[in-house]
Amino acid sequence: MPDATEELIFAVQPKRESIVWQQNQLAEARYKLSPREQKLLLYVIAMIEPEAEDFGKCKVAVKDYAELTGLKTDDLYQELRDSALAIREKTLVVENVLEPGMKKPVRRHGSWFEYVDEAVGDGHITIKLSSWLKPLLIHVRREFFKYRLGYALGLKSEYSIRLYQWLKRWQFVRRKTASIQQLRLELGATEVDSDGKIIRENLAAYKHFKNKAILPAVKEINAKTDLSVSFAEEKAQGSKAVASIMFLIKENLENLETLKPIALPEMPQMELSLDPVNASTADETLAELVREFGLSRMQENALQGYVSREGLQYLLDKAEIIRSSPRANAGQAFMAALRDDWKKPVAIEDRQKAQKAKERQEVARRKKAEEEAQRARESADWEKDQGRIRGYLESLTPEKRLEIEIAAIRASPIARGQISVRLRESIIDHYVLDILDGRSTNGVTATSR
Repeated sequence: MPDATEELIFAVQPKRESIVWQQNQLAEARYKLSPREQKLLLYVIAMIEPEAEDFGKCKVAVKDYAELTGLKTDDLYQELRDSALAIREKTLVVENVLEPGMKKPVRRHGSWFEYVDEAVGDGHITIKLSSWLKPLLIHVRREFFKYRLGYALGLKSEYSIRLYQWLKRWQFVRRKTASIQQLRLELGATEVDSDGKIIRENLAAYKHFKNKAILPAVKEINAKTDLSVSFAEEKAQGSKAVASIMFLIKENLENLETLKPIALPEMPQMELSLDPVNASTADETLAELVREFGLSRMQENALQGYVSREGLQYLLDKAEIIRSSPRANAGQAFMAALRDDWKKPVAIEDRQKAQKAKERQEVARRKKAEEEAQRARESADWEKDQGRIRGYLESLTPEKRLEIEIAAIRASPIARGQISVRLRESIIDHYVLDILDGRSTNGVTATSR
């Protein structure tokens, strides 16, 4: 009877038809592996039983691995060992890792493999995936993607393998836009160190990144996998520089017979928000739209797909269009508006423009009222100050008044040379106010007359 503490060992070797399951975060992780290292990694992941009770060791049979990957070398065992050790040493950075007991997600810096065991002459290499990857590779229930191992192993370029996985992760939305910077990180063109900091940018110029990474990868994926991919460049506003790429992702009907196709989830996967308030608000809004337009379960599922692709505001804009012109079948019209991207009628646009103009006018009115009130306060304060100044000066003897006026002129930095009567009076007024308010610096006070 085996020891109850004996570690689980996965020894069944995968086939081309084997399915690789991964949590979505792994498609967007940061790491840099060669094509052979990536294939070994995927081979090991495919060995894991998705419903296994625990995370065991994977015993890779060198002969089976060679047959599946088509590798032919003089010393394949040594090459596999070296590849496994290289994977163990290279950095893996995964965003938003949340484990039991954690209050908020963290950025995890680790590696794919925890350790590699070799037994010379055994014909096997035993590999243990890092234990913290367990929730990302087994018992994955939501926010996951999967694909046939054979499609990934058939690709030669490191960028093709990474892009294929990323596209499979987003296949359910059919269309996905990513910034150039994001693509560099997720395809491994930008390398990071153990702290997740960028240490090297391969193919730094966009034209090189496009011609040596994107175009060859798309061509190879279209030729060898179950995906048919095209893309369009999107430029930054007011610039000729390409800022992002939008990928269109479809099933490749010509290659579907190569391996048995994998059905997409019946309900498109909603991306989980790390902000539970926003996620709850989106769910409530969708529920309200379903009730308002009397949508079926199938139509509700379609709404979730539109949210994933276009955002919640897209649905709200189309709902406003339907409400503006009541129809016999509002639900059917709403779904048509989403499908065909109906634009707002001129009447709605005019109402919105009128409302915005009204809001601008109200803001301008309040600002004008505030300015007039401020001027009125300043005028009242000025009149009050003038009364105080006149009363003080009239209470002085002519000699004392002249003394104060001379002191004011001498104390002012702007009373040099010939000045106007108005400026002279203003200088004296400010000097007297300083005396009345106790700010005089020459010993003169309101009582020293």
